[in-house]
Amino acid sequence: MSANFPSSLFADPVPAGALQHPNLRIQPVLCDAMEPTYRRGRDYVMVVPTEQYHYPTLYVLEMNGAAVVRRVEGRLDGRIHVMTDRKEYSDYFLTREEFETAVLGIVVADVVVRDENLIRKAVS
Repeated sequence: MSANFPSSLFADPVPAGALQHPNLRIQPVLCDAMEPTYRRGRDYVMVVPTEQYHYPTLYVLEMNGAAVVRRVEGRLDGRIHVMTDRKEYSDYFLTREEFETAVLGIVVADVVVRDENLIRKAVS
């Protein structure tokens, strides 16, 4: 194998039991800003808590008292570009300090719900 590939590409899969670790949490998608990628009130993401920017990906940020999913990219000038999937919402920039105050976690997995009714029965 080529040394040019990231080591995680050929790593063993994460054991299923690891997905129940207390450092992971399931976060509901609470607004429509990321539609069609995520449906408000129907989709979930798995999040690892973080206090800083790591790399361009999806993050959960606290905005106006709510936890929201956003696409985030660091810029060469040090600013953090925060984006949504819907054009009705404006992109904006944060300083690294503002981002570190707002960030709650980094999205590591999408949770696809197949049967909402069965989930409701299982937890009631």
